Amino acid sequence: MALSPLKQAYGGRFLSLKEQFSGIEIYRDAIYSPGGKDQVRIVLRTLNQAELFLALVPVIASLRRFNLSLIRKGPSNWAAMHCPQIVDMCLKA
Repeated sequence: MALSPLKQAYGGRFLSLKEQFSGIEIYRDAIYSPGGKDQVRIVLRTLNQAELFLALVPVIASLRRFNLSLIRKGPSNWAAMHCPQIVDMCLKA
């Protein structure tokens, strides 16, 4: 996920997210190299938490930004399957 939309919405320590989702784990050092530096990995305990988390507007914006930035990076093994318009429609806030 892109870190910047989440930091803007929840602050650098994600306190309101930690209050809302008990046991949430936030990893800033687990980096997917093609994703660049603006990323974070978040792990939730239950499917119910994940469903609630994925419905949050800042989370949708974060996922959207991360995926679109990966698509715009250029050639990859899956470039023929990348369609920014479909990603944009699927992740629209």
